Amino acid sequence: MGMDFDAAFDPFRALRHGMEAFKREPAPVIAAGFLMFLLDACQGQGNRVQNPPQGTGMDEEMAMVFLAIACFACGLGLVVFAIKAFVEPGAWRVGARMTQDGTSGMDVLFSGKDAWLPMLGYKLLMGVILLGVFVVSAAPGGGLLALGALPAMDGGGEPNVPLLAAGVFLIALIALPVTIYVTLGLQLGNLAISLDGVGTMEALDRSWTMAKGNRFRLFWFNLVHSFVGFAGFMLCCVGAIPARGLIICSTANAYLMFTREDYEDMQLVKEIGAY
Repeated sequence: MGMDFDAAFDPFRALRHGMEAFKREPAPVIAAGFLMFLLDACQGQGNRVQNPPQGTGMDEEMAMVFLAIACFACGLGLVVFAIKAFVEPGAWRVGARMTQDGTSGMDVLFSGKDAWLPMLGYKLLMGVILLGVFVVSAAPGGGLLALGALPAMDGGGEPNVPLLAAGVFLIALIALPVTIYVTLGLQLGNLAISLDGVGTMEALDRSWTMAKGNRFRLFWFNLVHSFVGFAGFMLCCVGAIPARGLIICSTANAYLMFTREDYEDMQLVKEIGAY
């Protein structure tokens, strides 16, 4: 291993290296940020299919239109999901190359062909794991929600508000922390696939091992990056793209500093220091 985890994933140290990389070669960094931002936006739109209007009913024609829209949205989501699994390894490699030698060409951004299937498998596996964890951990609160809503569903009576409130509270108390805990444990698998060339299951094992005992640091690391992304978005939305590129470089830098024993030989580290 290289640098101590707390030092490697110090968000301000990593952001300083990311900013230096951005200043040296902005084009591939902005391109990586733009593609990832665009794919995330498309995936979000694909998931936002409106429910049919309630209370007014829908005739057969409207139902067919809604079904067609839903099918299109699902298809778009799957296509974007597959494209993102191809682009993401290249984006991480851009950030890594900027740390390692201070340069990166646009060709690096589209170098993820070898990691496409492992990344696709990892994202699917993550989705299944997180869905299962949330369903299990939210079951007690969900049961209270069902009991609270039962009077309204049975005979049109008033829902039991205290039970509904208790259900929401229980979900927030149990399901939210458990889901965050598991998400942090799986976070580094994408980088392991992209930068170390490992397979899906090895990435899962490696990510969980690296996160063990380090989840508070990872949470803080993500929180600072979230503020950076939000600040970029507030700059008329245009700043969200370079902010995303900066976050990619910063995260790749942190991962390399922790996993590479020869991190002191990296170009940016030699020029601006490890800390």
